[in-house]
Amino acid sequence: MACRLALVAALAITALAPGCGGAHAQVPESANLVPADAVVFARLTTDADSPQWQKAERVLERIPGVRESLASAIEQGLSEEGLDWERDVAPALGDEVVLVVTAKLRPIVLLDPDSEEKLDALLANSDEEIVRGEVDGHVALAEKDADLAAYREALERGTIENDASFVAGLDALPDESLGLVWVDMAAVTGELSSLVESVTQESLELGIDWLSAALSAEDDGMLVAMGLRTPEAGDTHYEPTLFRSVPADAVLAISFGGTQRTLDRLQGQVDVGGLAKAIEDLT
Repeated sequence: MACRLALVAALAITALAPGCGGAHAQVPESANLVPADAVVFARLTTDADSPQWQKAERVLERIPGVRESLASAIEQGLSEEGLDWERDVAPALGDEVVLVVTAKLRPIVLLDPDSEEKLDALLANSDEEIVRGEVDGHVALAEKDADLAAYREALERGTIENDASFVAGLDALPDESLGLVWVDMAAVTGELSSLVESVTQESLELGIDWLSAALSAEDDGMLVAMGLRTPEAGDTHYEPTLFRSVPADAVLAISFGGTQRTLDRLQGQVDVGGLAKAIEDLT
């Protein structure tokens, strides 16, 4: 699955959307599993019969040899562990995988498996010890009992689905997606600088309040959309309008929007030339 998503993302049509606005994604129901002070929320659609995966399959079929190569790589990787995707992994994951990173930077994975037995077998196959519990009808997986207890306590204090920054971040993304992520960049920066003595707040500061991103399958390609808010940006809305000028046989198109200051910051943080060369080498 990771290889499949990585290659799809590399071939994606990309839209960077500073501020809020965009395609008005719905806040998913799984957001009620996220504490109000969580710093990361991510969800991955794992239902192969979902409209998004059906569209992705059709896009991959248009690239000669890619679908077969990816399927072979996934099958080989799983077979080395004695696993099969359809038989062992998909029933254990269910239709959606949710990742929550708590305010103390502890990861919690939430599943609604189709088969508890398959999940038990998959966890037994892991080399690492995983703590398991139940939260609101979902299976919650953590690294330690203390992490799971702290997560439950944080949930009791409130959830994130009505948080303005969270809603704005998802509002910048497409209605439907294969996967999405929202990050409270300001909170992550502060927590990291307090945990690592050798790292200062200034060295981590990116000038971004929050960041969101999603990968979605469209009728004619793949779309990677990103949203971010900077302190000086206010409520900037941006939607790409120049894609209609992109040739039909283009492999990649990138659209930027926002203030020049935001673009300068992005250019300073991202090796655009290196990224372009990597995409050229891959394609």
